[in-house]
Amino acid sequence: MLFSKYKFTISVSHGQGRVITPELRGVIEHLMVIPRHHVIYDFRILDSEDDEVFCSIDQLGRLDHKDGIVVGKTTSESIRLIMDNSSRNIDFDVILIIKER
Repeated sequence: MLFSKYKFTISVSHGQGRVITPELRGVIEHLMVIPRHHVIYDFRILDSEDDEVFCSIDQLGRLDHKDGIVVGKTTSESIRLIMDNSSRNIDFDVILIIKER
């Protein structure tokens, strides 16, 4: 099994922020969203066809998700990491650990 680790920083302005990743394929084994300060926020992952792959509403503080999120089912695709309704305009670190196919 081959695992890859990706780290992205989302800068939030006016309560919103987003990042487009490089092309990925596999299963997100561990998703971590780490705010730099204590904050409430909504976090979503959208695939290339604007389908919602993951959603967390009114998250308080750090988010750790380990249930396995499939990205790029048939081919590699970029995904969008979207931060909404943040109570503060701060930076968030998003770490993805992906088991590649």
